[in-house]
Formats: sequence, C-alpha cells, structure tokens
Amino acid sequence: LITGNPAFTEVAADAECLPPLIVIACSRVGTVQVASVEALSHLALLEKTHAEFVSQGAIPLLVALTAFDVTAMAAAACECLAHLAPDEKLAARLVQAGAVASLLELLPSNEVTIRLPASSALASICAADGGRAAVEKEQGLTRVLMLLSDDNDEVCTEGVRCTANLSLRPYFQAEIVQVGG
Repeated sequence: LITGNPAFTEVAADAECLPPLIVIACSRVGTVQVASVEALSHLALLEKTHAEFVSQGAIPLLVALTAFDVTAMAAAACECLAHLAPDEKLAARLVQAGAVASLLELLPSNEVTIRLPASSALASICAADGGRAAVEKEQGLTRVLMLLSDDNDEVCTEGVRCTANLSLRPYFQAEIVQVGG
C-alpha cells in the first residue's frame, strides 16, 4: 500500500481518501477489504484525520471488524484502533462503540498480530478513567493480567502498560496486588 510511506500517507489524507476506503471496508470482502482497513490504519497515524474517522462513522465499523474471523482483518482493525486510541477524545468514542469488550475478547488470541495491537489499543484506552471503568464493567482484569506472562516482549510490555493504567482505579488495586501483577 502506498500509505505505508509517510509522504504518501500525507497525500492520501489531503486527498480525502478516507470516505472511499470506509465504503470499501463496509461493502467489499476479501483482500480488498483487508487492504482498505490497512490503509485506514496508516491514515489513523495522522492526527488531522481523526475528526474524519468520527464524522464518517468509521469507529463502530472498525470495532465490528475486530470480530472478523480472518486474522488479517482482525489484525488490521486492531492496528487501526491502536493508532486512534492514544487520542483521548477518540478513546472515549472507542469505549462508547464497545471496543473494550471486543479488544478483551482478542487478548487470548494465538496470533501475536492480533494480541499486540489489541493490547496496545486497550492500554491507551485505559489511560482514561472511562476506559478503566469499561474494563471493570467487562470484568476484564484477568485477561489483561494474562498479558504479563505473554512470550512476546512487546505484548507483555503493553500488558504492563495496561495494568499500570488500571491500577489507577481503586477497584483494581487490591486485585492486582492479590494476583501478583
């Protein structure tokens, strides 16, 4: 994809490529659909595209695509969410769209290409109290703590980051200590 190149990503963002990519992600199946979500993921790296992700209704679509039974699609959707989640306003929208439940479901995946972006997105979402509350509501601490023993160092690091963010909420503090997190 040309959007893998930062210079082309800027051009794609300026050319308003987001709406047609969202249409493809909604309406096509197979390789072209995965490629469109991968392109959206690259565009999500640019802060100037974030408002358009909201206005074009891409966030609920991306959350829904994380449940796709094709590894490449779920991984691409998680990667896109991971790029959007550090934006505090978008993190709140991700929580509203049900991303926390979807991401928690993906943490036990056998595929590191899914676990890594899912754990990264979740860690960023949990930087805000709304994200921490959503993990509490979903009773997701056990899944997060599983990441601490992941064989992949990057996934483990995201698990540590997520656990640190969750520990800011009194509800989790005792349980984290009890489990040894």
